[in-house]
Amino acid sequence: MDTGNSVYFLTDHKTTGAGVPAVICGLYERSARIAIEREEGTKTFDAPLWDLLPARAYTAAILRVCYSAWETLDRQGRSPGSLREVDLVRELAGAGLAQSTAGMCASLCSDVDWSAKSPLSAWLKAVRSFYLPRV
Repeated sequence: MDTGNSVYFLTDHKTTGAGVPAVICGLYERSARIAIEREEGTKTFDAPLWDLLPARAYTAAILRVCYSAWETLDRQGRSPGSLREVDLVRELAGAGLAQSTAGMCASLCSDVDWSAKSPLSAWLKAVRSFYLPRV
C-alpha cells in the first residue's frame, strides 16, 4: 500500500463487503492515515493496517461471493435475474456478503438483461465498476 492508493476501511471482519471506501493519506509502521468522504465533508483519521484492504482485493472478494451465489442459483435452475431484488439480497447475504453490499449488488443486477448472451459477465462487470475506483 502506498500514499494515494484506494482502500476499503473494514467495519466488520466477519462478512465480505463490510467496508467504507477511503484513500491513504500517509503511512506509518503499523497504521495509515486515511481520508473518507462523508456528506459533512472529508474525514481523516489513523487506522490500523489490518483494518484496510486494497480496493482491488476488496472488489475481488465481493465478485467471488456474487459468482458463488450465481453458481448456487444455477444448480437450482434459477438465475439472479429471475429473483426479486429482496430475494437476491437474501441469497447474497446468505453467501456471506454484508447486507448493504448485497443490496447494492442486487440493485446492479436489475440493470442487466438476463436474456442476453452473457448476463453474468455484465453483472460482474457492473459490480466491479461500482466498487473498484478508476485510476
